[in-house]
Amino acid sequence: MLPTIAFVHLNSPIPLYLRFNIVSTIKKFPNAKVVIIRNDGKSEGIHSKLWHYDYKPGQKSNLIEDSLSHPKSFRNNFWFSAIQRFDALRSYMESSGEPILHIESDVIISKDFPIENFESNSIEIAYPVVAKNRGVASTVFIRNLETAEKLIDFSLEACLVDSQTTDMEILANFSVKNPEQVTSLAFGPNDPNAYNENFEISRVLSSFSIFNGIFDGNDIGYFLFGTDPRNKRGVSYLRTSIEGNYARIDKWNFKFENLRKFLSLEFHGDLKPIYSLHATSKKLGLFHHTTQNYVIRGYVRKQKRSGRKELFPLITIIMIYRKMIKSFKS
Repeated sequence: MLPTIAFVHLNSPIPLYLRFNIVSTIKKFPNAKVVIIRNDGKSEGIHSKLWHYDYKPGQKSNLIEDSLSHPKSFRNNFWFSAIQRFDALRSYMESSGEPILHIESDVIISKDFPIENFESNSIEIAYPVVAKNRGVASTVFIRNLETAEKLIDFSLEACLVDSQTTDMEILANFSVKNPEQVTSLAFGPNDPNAYNENFEISRVLSSFSIFNGIFDGNDIGYFLFGTDPRNKRGVSYLRTSIEGNYARIDKWNFKFENLRKFLSLEFHGDLKPIYSLHATSKKLGLFHHTTQNYVIRGYVRKQKRSGRKELFPLITIIMIYRKMIKSFKS
């Protein structure tokens, strides 16, 4: 039995890149159940094989929202939504009784993504931990409801203690508090020289033994495809690293494999398949199944060039328009 592939989108309309990503995922895994978890009661026809789950926030979700002090006006209460999805996943598992593989909305997976290996090995929960205080929900496997409940209870406690906490801090701390339960997914090469001195390669050895490949936390997609242009008024910065992360990503070498139609990572002669890419720039061509391979290949060719800016004009126009509307209303 394959785990259910679960996308979560809360508190706002589904963006076009997620629609593309859902269709692409269904085409790559026609035998897997793919579900979108939402809380707006809508079920547009994204794909005939897509399952829909209507999440109804409960007491724990409300307590988390009330405890946080992040600005709610930022991207439809973004910081809360990022944590709330853990409760949405728990709710779906309570309803379905299925193990789930949560894929973040802007994460692309390969056609040989080892989805069956999560279920066939004794993994309770798995995700990448890319820095001391950053776990990333780019790829999260949860085996059962008990583990999902443990994560949301931990999340609620973290929010009550620190009103400025984030989903990344919660995942990182959860892995520290529950080392026997959390499988830290390998997010880079199987070589300590690929990371800074604070990273313990032993933390991902079990991941390499099970999957023999790499799950991007946020370093690879951030480096190759650029930063989220919404953060800088429509400007995305290419080939930069994330400050504070373990990865020495400027030392890594990426290859596009025509057979897999996806990336692999070569480091000191060792080649490992990459199974997922976190495309934080949300460039639409990266998510559509007809253009994905072409666009990825193009970015890989430029990996050794110096960093540069890439402009997203439509995003710039939208952000200017929204600012004008907000000023007019005030």
